[in-house]
Amino acid sequence: MSRLEAAVALYRRENLPKLQDLLGWYAALPTIEDAIRAASHGLDQRQRRHPHQRRLKKAALELACAALLARSSAICAAKSFHSLLEIVAEVAGTIPGLGELYAYDTALRVGARLQLFPAAVYLHAGTRYGAAALGLDAGRDKLALTELPQPFHGLSPHEAEDALCIYKALLADR
Repeated sequence: MSRLEAAVALYRRENLPKLQDLLGWYAALPTIEDAIRAASHGLDQRQRRHPHQRRLKKAALELACAALLARSSAICAAKSFHSLLEIVAEVAGTIPGLGELYAYDTALRVGARLQLFPAAVYLHAGTRYGAAALGLDAGRDKLALTELPQPFHGLSPHEAEDALCIYKALLADR
């Protein structure tokens, strides 16, 4: 087994169940407003802030929550993950301290409630490092799943994004 195959196998065993549980929890929230509130604050099932959002200021998260709730009709009308991400990114772009990782994570969690998932592997923060470690063009906004090495092809795009981020250092050592 190659190092890359081992990294994907480790992801499937150790990290994928956690992501599936988190997104399942978001999908089961009673209302879209509940999903927006939880996602905009970066909360998990235990009502704890996800490590990606732990350094963000509470005031910024509150502003994002209010702005996203005000856009709930547009969010519900989104027909794709990409259009949902554009709405969240537009809001995040108006709030200092919130960037592309916040926008992606928030859109992914709200998207779980709406059953809208990425059709491509979005690059931001750690995923750019993971993609670059694989020799891919990390300057782009997204990659097709088929552009990643074969071991990633059995994952969905959002799972591949998660694996690239989590195992970026391991991928760099390959």
